[in-house]
Amino acid sequence: MELFVALAGAAIGATALLLQSKPLPSADDLKKAQAKLATNPDDPDANKVVGKYLAFVTGDYTAAMPYLSKSGDKVLKPVADHELDPTYTDTPLKKIGMGDDWTIAARSYPQIARILYDRSAFWYAQSWPFVDGVWKDKLREQMRKLFQNAGVPDPKGLSAAPSGWKNIDTAQKAGPTTKAAHSGRVSFQVVGSKKIPDQVVSLEQALTAIPGKTYEFSAWVMSDGTDSTNDVISAVFFGPNANMMGVSILLIPQDQPWWHKVEGSFLMPAGAAILQIHVGVASRVGSLFIDDISLRVDQKEMLQNGSFENR
Repeated sequence: MELFVALAGAAIGATALLLQSKPLPSADDLKKAQAKLATNPDDPDANKVVGKYLAFVTGDYTAAMPYLSKSGDKVLKPVADHELDPTYTDTPLKKIGMGDDWTIAARSYPQIARILYDRSAFWYAQSWPFVDGVWKDKLREQMRKLFQNAGVPDPKGLSAAPSGWKNIDTAQKAGPTTKAAHSGRVSFQVVGSKKIPDQVVSLEQALTAIPGKTYEFSAWVMSDGTDSTNDVISAVFFGPNANMMGVSILLIPQDQPWWHKVEGSFLMPAGAAILQIHVGVASRVGSLFIDDISLRVDQKEMLQNGSFENR
């Protein structure tokens, strides 16, 4: 078991990229593969297509593993075999080893490496509550390698408001950053402050509330070294006279340095007119990274630049 493997980084060459001009199967590819499996359940190529679609397109790794185990893929088959064998994941250190399996596999799939890293994080996260001391330090460093750009300075720093948003308090260390991203290259970072405890970083857009509609509210978050369970992303809605009528809160888990999704929904009350997004940070140390904030009504995205890519 290779614990805390180093990342391939710049070692990934042009040849590997050319070999993956189509790294993910399409829905049509899935249908064709399923048709083949109806007559030949052991067809390795068809199993590979179905397994890759389920794992990397829909995120259903449990359903994908039996297919990938039957595939002829020299990288994914052994990883799937390990996932299906409980003796590979029955201790915290073995779970770390399972995460390492996916990190190593990502070297062979550079175009979708970020997707495979999410599966690495899934297994690393399983061990996180059960390790401490030097093991937790090593695990944190491994996840920083996966999800943060160490040594890459942000050209604009943490001061400018992202496009489409306004009212950033420039006294706080908060703003778009290339330090980490769930998708694309940019996320929004808030640095914990001992000088400004319980800081609220306002991210406001001119959104008109739609009373009577259900809003689907979500974001991807990563907390590294934070010390509070009261860090939140909140959607606050007001009446026409700026009277607050309600709030929907997404809790950001304390000190979980990998990307994970927080989500919920709320019904916009009658009489609401304005909607704002706020990030409330009680942590005095560490950093929060937030990406891909979404507010959807009837499948329509209401926010602009929720990914913060436009700076």
